[in-house]
Amino acid sequence: MRHTPAPQPHGAHHEAPSVETLIRHAHDALAAAHVPVSPAKVSRLCRLYVRTVAPHGVAFTSWFVSQVAAHGPARETLTADLYRRIAYRDETGETAARNVDKARQAVNA
Repeated sequence: MRHTPAPQPHGAHHEAPSVETLIRHAHDALAAAHVPVSPAKVSRLCRLYVRTVAPHGVAFTSWFVSQVAAHGPARETLTADLYRRIAYRDETGETAARNVDKARQAVNA
């Protein structure tokens, strides 16, 4: 049984996706596109993204696809379909996360 978050009502507060959410979306998209990537690699890449790449404002989808395509046999099977499946934008959540980061920086300054 897959655990997916319940849809949020319009205008509800959205947070940036968690590592677990990114891992789940990546696994689902890779499986649907028949791209062979080990679960450990998906987990490692998602955690690396959240820890080091996301703070710089780089979109997860383009970064993840480039990382998977850069290594191994999966590069031949990456398509626009895979990119579209894991591409999701949460403008409200991203804006909220940026506002929180700005507020934290202002307090620490």
